Amino acid sequence: MAEVDMEPGWIRPEERPTLRRLEDLCWRALQQNTATLSDFLTPREQFLAASAGRHAGVDAGFWGGYAQAERQRALFSPAYWTVHKEDYEIGVMSGNLGISAGASHGDVLGSILGTGLKRSKIGDIAVGERGFLVAVSSDVEPYLLSHWSQVGKMDVHLEKVSGDAQWPVPDYRTQTGLVSSLRLDALLAEFCRWSRSQAQAAIAQGKTQLNFAATTKTDERVEVGDIISIRGFGRIKLAEIQGETRRGKLRVTAAVLKS
Repeated sequence: MAEVDMEPGWIRPEERPTLRRLEDLCWRALQQNTATLSDFLTPREQFLAASAGRHAGVDAGFWGGYAQAERQRALFSPAYWTVHKEDYEIGVMSGNLGISAGASHGDVLGSILGTGLKRSKIGDIAVGERGFLVAVSSDVEPYLLSHWSQVGKMDVHLEKVSGDAQWPVPDYRTQTGLVSSLRLDALLAEFCRWSRSQAQAAIAQGKTQLNFAATTKTDERVEVGDIISIRGFGRIKLAEIQGETRRGKLRVTAAVLKS
């Protein structure tokens, strides 16, 4: 199988192991004439998966348990393959905390990881006043039912959700902006409506994450599919680079979710 072209700026060095794993899944689908399934992927990893599928000549489908899911599994298959939602092997679990406990997304995620599961086995998490929903790989559902009993100091009652769960829909707003480059500080300044110095200060103070990993590099290059999380503001997901204006600016589209 031909490798994905490593054009400058297309892929980060730290993303190469992920791309290789996705290429291996494509290769297996092609050689064994079957469907292969990834773990849960971030939006940026989904972009890599789609690119790997195109280069391999296999279809790449995505599903995370509901239509607006952020984290999704990739299914690679021959073009003639009929794909069903069940093929993605995603289970949804609900947790009831019993009282209005004020648990956060981080509380729920941290408690799951505390059982020994990897983050890649866990999809989206939605937290309400009294409980939460979490999408997981179906194969880990029995393990969680046996080993996951608390969120922080709160007891949790877990159940498998049968049928379609009622997930809250994130209120992302599509915005178009002009930036001088795809640097992290430039995108923050444009979509947070900050000055460049304000954006740089937020990054230097550790208030930002790129694809859920902390970064203090103001000149970090942002790629399509990347998600920038800003403490106290929300999230910015780079959706499209539309082109360059006559004055040399880049016209970009982003999905913005405010806290």
